[in-house]
Amino acid sequence: MSLDLFEREVLERVKGGTVTIDYGAGVGYFTIPLLRYFRKVYVVEANPDIASKLKGKLESNSIENVKSIVSTNPCDLDIEGDFILFANILHEVESYENFIG
Repeated sequence: MSLDLFEREVLERVKGGTVTIDYGAGVGYFTIPLLRYFRKVYVVEANPDIASKLKGKLESNSIENVKSIVSTNPCDLDIEGDFILFANILHEVESYENFIG
């Protein structure tokens, strides 16, 4: 999905929220656009190496309102958000029904 389409068709419809969660954030393809619509973004990534790359990207851009979490089981996390993005990750889990609870 292009970022323009994502912003126009998704984020424009949910703007006004405060907190969002980017599950499977990877290197942050959607993270930066999310920051234009939400004050705080939690990024959840299972791969520590990829999470480290995202952290470096955020630090190099002086972005401080992102909380990075490395976890292989996001269901165990106690985070509430106004919007949750699951981009390209549900094919990675055995039971998406259990994953999204």
